[in-house]
Amino acid sequence: MISDGEETIGSAVALSFRVPHQLCQFHSLKDATKPLYEADQHAKTQLKKQLRGVRPIERALEEHKTPKTKRFGLLPAVRASLTDDGRSPLQASGLRLYDRITQVSDSIARVQEKKDSHCSKAVAALLTKGMKTTASLWSPLQSAYKLVHQAAHILSQS
Repeated sequence: MISDGEETIGSAVALSFRVPHQLCQFHSLKDATKPLYEADQHAKTQLKKQLRGVRPIERALEEHKTPKTKRFGLLPAVRASLTDDGRSPLQASGLRLYDRITQVSDSIARVQEKKDSHCSKAVAALLTKGMKTTASLWSPLQSAYKLVHQAAHILSQS
């Protein structure tokens, strides 16, 4: 019998069915990764603090008379990344934010090679600052979540 760890369910299973009680693998993994999830959330918060300047850039661009597609191409991607949350234990929303911001930053670099854009420069500077400020937080999280995903894979095979 498997449950989410409620003591009363475990006792009832032991008393009624006389079979071993097993804790749900999802809940076991979630409990085991709680400190990792909290570290991911902390890193995400630190990165989001650095990216708060996206909205002022967007407002400044609203005053220009350029077509909307040119004005807002990158900013919705940044803002959407900032609001996307993951669920413990397997979805690290901080790492996902970092990966998406890295992709947007790379995209901006490619755009800047082709043309000079004030928006691109402002957003690139903001993203670069955020990624540099939080750089030391991501590598340990990436390594740890790789292990969590391996553990989840092993558990799913049993």
